[in-house]
Amino acid sequence: MSRIDPFPSAPSVTERAGVCHRQAAGTYVIGAFATIPEDWRRALWYSDMQGLTPAEAGPLLQISPELFSAVLKDARAALRVAFASVPLRAPGAGIVPENGKAQPGLTV
Repeated sequence: MSRIDPFPSAPSVTERAGVCHRQAAGTYVIGAFATIPEDWRRALWYSDMQGLTPAEAGPLLQISPELFSAVLKDARAALRVAFASVPLRAPGAGIVPENGKAQPGLTV
């Protein structure tokens, strides 16, 4: 007699953990994205989300394709730095208070 799985479509623990990790990472990316200048956000959006080439996206920012490529490189670097620092500034993280001053009892 074969065993019948009562929850055949239920995700495994590993699958659920992966979903939670992706959702948390997405929250941090959104937080990091919000901290960079608007022109950089727009460059990233046009390139990475809409798939536009520098020749297509440059005029949308009123810049040359060459300058768009340079802006995009800077934007990606800034997003990496911002992403790395978001967990320390995330609400409820308990590491850096809003006033930026260290307080007793906080752990790093």
